[in-house]
Formats: sequence, structure tokens, C-alpha cells
Amino acid sequence: MSKLLVMFESSELTQESYDNILKEMGDKEKEQYSKRPIHMSYQNGDKFCVIDVWNSQAELEEFAASTLGPVFAQLGIAPPQPQVFPIYRYVNTP
Repeated sequence: MSKLLVMFESSELTQESYDNILKEMGDKEKEQYSKRPIHMSYQNGDKFCVIDVWNSQAELEEFAASTLGPVFAQLGIAPPQPQVFPIYRYVNTP
């Protein structure tokens, strides 16, 4: 299994729109925890940023197609283009 680092940066996405996305996803977002062990978001100047670690490309693509994409469309938000990087070494410590 090859983990991936996925980064989104958008000056069009705001903290409010991010919160609306999470609200619309509801429990579907929580169902991804085993497939996406790391998720964080932050503001960087005028850009809102999200960083995820996914267990596989297939799990990322399935989530984007079945959950995230439809939510973005429903809210009328253009999804930012992700930057995807294969992770060479991953250590998860408590």
C-alpha cells in the first residue's frame, strides 16, 4: 500500500465554505478516517489549505467521485486542483 500526501490550496475556498462542505458530508466524512488517517486544514494568508494523507490512490479517487465532488457541485464551489505526492516514509506515532 502506497500512501499519498494530498494538498489543496485555494483563495476561493474560505473557512465558512469548508465548514459548509463538512456539514454537507456529515457522517460520510467520518467514514473516511480509516482510509485517510491524517486530515488538517489551515489558513495561509488569503488561501485556505487542506492536507490529507490517504492510504491509496484508489481510496482517494473513490472519495472524490462519490462524496467530495457531489458536495462541491451541490454547494456551487469549484473544487481546487489537488497536488498529490507519493509518500516515501510514513511514521504514525501517538
